[in-house]
Amino acid sequence: MHATGAAATVHLDWRDDLRVTVSDTGGRSPARRPVGGHGLTGVRERVAACGGTVDAEATADGFRVHARIPVPG
Repeated sequence: MHATGAAATVHLDWRDDLRVTVSDTGGRSPARRPVGGHGLTGVRERVAACGGTVDAEATADGFRVHARIPVPG
């Protein structure tokens, strides 16, 4: 879900793999659970095609998606 006026942050961490975390302040309350959509499904499919994983969760003030993608040595 995209919320007008919401802020988003992107954090990249490059170690033995690439870790990407995207968080937003979409205004979700903890009691409201997100509904799956094609966007998150597409992210999971693309990251899985590279051998990685994706976790997504509602947070107290929005939503967070974290991907780990292996980087060939």
